[in-house]
Amino acid sequence: MESGRESAVNSEPRARWMRFGVGLVVLALFGGCSSTASDQDLRPVRPAVRVTTVTIQTVSKRILVPVVLNGNQTATFLLDTGANITVMTSTLANRLGAERPVDGPKVRLRMASGQDVEMSVIRLKSIGVGSARLENFMVALYDLPTLPASPPITVDGLLGNDFVGQFTMTIDPRAGTLTLQLYDSPAK
Repeated sequence: MESGRESAVNSEPRARWMRFGVGLVVLALFGGCSSTASDQDLRPVRPAVRVTTVTIQTVSKRILVPVVLNGNQTATFLLDTGANITVMTSTLANRLGAERPVDGPKVRLRMASGQDVEMSVIRLKSIGVGSARLENFMVALYDLPTLPASPPITVDGLLGNDFVGQFTMTIDPRAGTLTLQLYDSPAK
C-alpha cells in the first residue's frame, strides 16, 4: 500500500506542472499573456502573398502563355516545366534589340529527344507573366519549330522551370487560366 501512495504523491507535482504548461499554452493561444516588444520578434510572421492570373491557350495539349519581356515586348511562350532554362528564339531576341552573342556565354542542354545542343545565352532586364516578374533573367537562344496545329502556331520561346519554379503554379484548363503565386519573405 505504501508504494501505491508514494507513486501517487510523486506523480502529483508532475501533474501540477503539466496543468501549468497546458494553462500557459491556452493563455498564449488566446492572447491572455501580455507581450513585450522582444516577445513579438519571436512570433512567426506570415509572408505577404502576391497572386496573378493570366489567360492561356491550349493547343494540341500544349499550354501557351503570354509573357512580357523587358517591360514592354509581348510574346507567346510554350509552358515547359521539363525545361530547366527558359528559351527564346533569335527572332524574338532581334525584336528586343539583343544580338546573338558570337563569342558570348553558352550552355549545353539536352533536348527531350536526347540530343545535346549548345545554345547562346543572353540576359534580359525582366521577364513577366501577369504581375509575376523576375529581373536580370538569363535565357537561352534557340530557334523552335512551329507547333503542329491547323494553322501551325509559331511560339517565341519556352517558359522553363527557372521561371515557373519560383512560384506556386495552378493551371485551370477549363477556365483557360494560369495562376502564379509568390510568397514574399517576412519583413525583418
